Amino acid sequence: MNPDPEKDSDASTASGSAVVQFSVMLDNRAGALRSLEKMLSDRHINVIGLTLSDSFEISLARLIVTDPFGVETLFIERGIAFQTTDVVVVELKGGPNDLGPCLNVLNRAEVNIHSGYPLLVHPEGASALVLCVEDCEFGIRVLGENGFKVFFQEDLSR
Repeated sequence: MNPDPEKDSDASTASGSAVVQFSVMLDNRAGALRSLEKMLSDRHINVIGLTLSDSFEISLARLIVTDPFGVETLFIERGIAFQTTDVVVVELKGGPNDLGPCLNVLNRAEVNIHSGYPLLVHPEGASALVLCVEDCEFGIRVLGENGFKVFFQEDLSR
């Protein structure tokens, strides 16, 4: 998967490219996440979605950023191992009241959800949920067909 919005993505549609999530392992030490965030902000890249999984030795940070191509380039330059995954970002215009209906739509379509977390910013003033699903393109289509607004990378990038 190439997060460059100018290049084709596996999960691109007529409306845009799927949002790219970066996964990177951090040492489980004080300041590791801050160092990563500072490295990105020094390049004028903002983290707009974040979830952490912690263990004794390492932490796994999953990030949604405003400039995925810049992050990929930076990580390669710095020798930082990372993984990218296409994710669905769905608007919950009614806030928490839309969570149940959103999950019902995905359940009826038998879309498996691997993980989820909210965005730190709310595009267009509404709440948004990041969902890592088994089939991103299908998840985007199902939600869109059922009246949910799905954000694409172009909506979140600067």
